Amino acid sequence: MMDEQDKDQAQTQVVPQLKRRRRFRKRSRFKVPKIMPVPVRALWNLATEEERKRAHRTCASILEYWLGRRSKTEVMARLELPALRVWQLSQQALAGMLAGLLKQPRTRGRPAMPRDPESDPKLLRKRIEQLERELNLAQDVIKLLREFPGNRPQPQRKSRKTGSSSGKKKKQSPGSAGS
Repeated sequence: MMDEQDKDQAQTQVVPQLKRRRRFRKRSRFKVPKIMPVPVRALWNLATEEERKRAHRTCASILEYWLGRRSKTEVMARLELPALRVWQLSQQALAGMLAGLLKQPRTRGRPAMPRDPESDPKLLRKRIEQLERELNLAQDVIKLLREFPGNRPQPQRKSRKTGSSSGKKKKQSPGSAGS
């Protein structure tokens, strides 16, 4: 009987495996990525059906990892990726989620994209109209100034000598007086 009791005690005294403890504190704060990705819709439209399915599977795996339903090693095995790449994908996913949660502009028709003010056609047209008004105003002022009495062209008097254009005599130098 003792042997049976010893066996029962040996079976019940199985040493439970210790759960692996975290070395560092769990990160609960996330930083905004420094470089934002290219527009999402353009990437999605250019992707093949296979790439879209793979992206969906990756997304679901990362969400499960974030929620704690899967460990990092399980996600690595499922996606067949190294730990560094899983971390990179997690950061990209976070950046995409942040961009998606921004307030989207509500416009009808084609959405307005922010443009450079120097190359915006509407602003350039307004500037051209403004410059044309200023030019017309300046031309009108010049026309008025030409009509003032002091600026009217005066009739030219005919000179007595046909060879000289001015009425003044030229002074002769002392060495050429006798020639």
